[in-house]
Amino acid sequence: YSAWFHDGLLLYVQALLETVREGGTKQNTKRILEKMRELKIQGVTGTVSIDSRNDREMDFDLWTMADTESGEYQVVGHYVGSEKRIKWTGPIHWKKGGPPLDNPPCVFDMNVSSCADSEDPVPDYTKINIIRIAIGGLILLLLTYLIITGHCFWKEQKEMTISPSFSLSLYHPYEKGT
Repeated sequence: YSAWFHDGLLLYVQALLETVREGGTKQNTKRILEKMRELKIQGVTGTVSIDSRNDREMDFDLWTMADTESGEYQVVGHYVGSEKRIKWTGPIHWKKGGPPLDNPPCVFDMNVSSCADSEDPVPDYTKINIIRIAIGGLILLLLTYLIITGHCFWKEQKEMTISPSFSLSLYHPYEKGT
């Protein structure tokens, strides 16, 4: 996040400097904000500008897996925030030949009659992972309990085995020099 903070601060400082050059002060926040909306600078995260709602107009790349065998990714589009559009640089390789549905059947609405006879919507590997996590959590709790009780037992045993060191000196009234 520090890079985005840096770029936002850079935009603010540039607007502040221009406002002061024009005779304004740092208390003239409305003019500084207007200047920030007018500016477009190059920061460490890319082009920095803000829109009429004072939101940053972000540029970002859209990546896709080009080769499923090697796991290689490539940029297929570049979103230009100030223009609110994507510049495509290559095709997206969809797993099923096209983009997924916005509202796939039997996922968000299980009340559809065709979903009643369909497969369990939670895959087996998800159930197995949930069971693994639960068992792992129980093992972690058990180990924590054993470590704490073992430490307490060890501490108690240590305190019981330490013999007190004291000397007993008796006063005898007929002995001299003591």
